[in-house]
Amino acid sequence: MTFSLDLASTNHLRSAQAIAKGLASKGTDSKSYWIQISGASLFAIPEIKEGRYGEPSDEVYDDVKDSQKILAFIRDNPSRQVDNLIVAQDPSVIRTALIVGPLIYGQGAGPGNQRSVQVPEIARATLKYGQGFRLLNGLNQWSNIHIRDLGDLFLLLAQAAVDGKSHVWNEEGLYLPGPGVMACKLSACIKSDVLTVAQTFGEVCQRVASAAHEQGLLKSPKVEFTIDVDEANKVTSHGAVLWGTNAVFRSGRAQQTLSWKLSAPTLAEVIPETVASEAKTWQAKA
Repeated sequence: MTFSLDLASTNHLRSAQAIAKGLASKGTDSKSYWIQISGASLFAIPEIKEGRYGEPSDEVYDDVKDSQKILAFIRDNPSRQVDNLIVAQDPSVIRTALIVGPLIYGQGAGPGNQRSVQVPEIARATLKYGQGFRLLNGLNQWSNIHIRDLGDLFLLLAQAAVDGKSHVWNEEGLYLPGPGVMACKLSACIKSDVLTVAQTFGEVCQRVASAAHEQGLLKSPKVEFTIDVDEANKVTSHGAVLWGTNAVFRSGRAQQTLSWKLSAPTLAEVIPETVASEAKTWQAKA
């Protein structure tokens, strides 16, 4: 058995082509598996093209019911070169799994980078501005997942390869990981049958500001300062896309086929420690 786990980049085509070539060279006599990370900005492509940021969307992507729709969406967007390479593989030669990562939070446990991007960058920018902020109306949402729960999913897929498990690869190997059974808004958390936690970025920014205020880092917890697309892109790379678009999932495939269960803290629970960590880094640089 030959196995590739590619978590380094969602869009580095040449490395992905090298992986495909290497795995294909083993032929059909050797079982080859390829697990690839992708990113939820895939679903923001229409909004990016329209220049629409900070607004809500009714789109919710179900990784079981909508798998063919999502695959067609990938194939219709040639800019998603790595994703297209994955879904084009012949399952008799290479068995693939494509995991579309939502907003990832929590501190990693690896020897290298242990910091995620979206929420830590909101915390860093909040400290930089000296006040809470949001991008435009802040009504857009992304599903989210703790890095530990995401790691468990990769581990279960690796075990499925070792066990020779079928029906979890290629067209049945598209995963949109998301936790919980709650869709949260600023005013209330409403129970639903949506297997995801989707919080508006306005709420995330408010939680960051409140945590920073409680830690004595801000004079006020209020979020009254708004930034535009240009400013978002200045303060962090691709800020408008990462903070201003929508990517909401219904996650069911991993739970149904791999018995994936969630055990890590929620995003709301982790935000205070994220703010404290960013403050420590910020103060060290001051």
